[in-house]
Amino acid sequence: MARFHAGFLGRVAHELRSPLNRILGIHQIILADLCDSPEEEREFLAQSQAAAQELLRLLSQVSNLSKLAYGTEKLEIQPLQVQTLLQHVVDRTHLQFTNRNLHLQVAAIDPNWYVLADPAVTLQVLVNLVETPIAHLDQGTIAIAVARQDRRLPDAGKPQPQMDIVIEGAFSVDLWPDSIAPPPALADVTESPSPQHQPPPGVWPTLGLSLTINQLLIELMGGALEIIASEMGTQIHCVLPLCPLEDEFL
Repeated sequence: MARFHAGFLGRVAHELRSPLNRILGIHQIILADLCDSPEEEREFLAQSQAAAQELLRLLSQVSNLSKLAYGTEKLEIQPLQVQTLLQHVVDRTHLQFTNRNLHLQVAAIDPNWYVLADPAVTLQVLVNLVETPIAHLDQGTIAIAVARQDRRLPDAGKPQPQMDIVIEGAFSVDLWPDSIAPPPALADVTESPSPQHQPPPGVWPTLGLSLTINQLLIELMGGALEIIASEMGTQIHCVLPLCPLEDEFL
């Protein structure tokens, strides 16, 4: 656990450093009067704003996870109908699928299937796991299916009834690397006012940290998160405890 905490803190520090370095690099260019026009300066400021928002998002995620892990805030564990939960995921992502000309395929789900989980946290995790491959696909289908199974989770005795929510598509498992390469270093703006000083567009991705946060949130609810290669491309298995009071909803 100590090694895990040390590794997690190291990853958090690395991911926070990325957008912060980008902000500092952009400000350095502007303060050195290296922009060719007011329009270019405004473009750099917009990139700096995007990086600041990314930094704030990461800080918020880490802060919320810390509060949940140490009990400052409590998870609202309750029975959730899987069918309704996935419909919310569809509602939150359908515009992104449409804009990128992608297809979402959701298998038929038994309306009597319920899991025990926090509604807001579970929806946050599932939407994030669907949105990430959307951003890296130009065509194709992302499929969601649900299977009921008995699964032995860490620190559990006998196998427990679980609900396995599977997200599958022709995206690479490398979207969720164990570690992320550092962002391209900005050149020292004091050398020469050449185009090489311009930072690359966009904000450096933070998929490794996002996956770690999603995994920890699922584990806090007694579940597990796995990403494995498949014939179609990649399968994401989000396993949650089956509601023991399932019969009450029949």
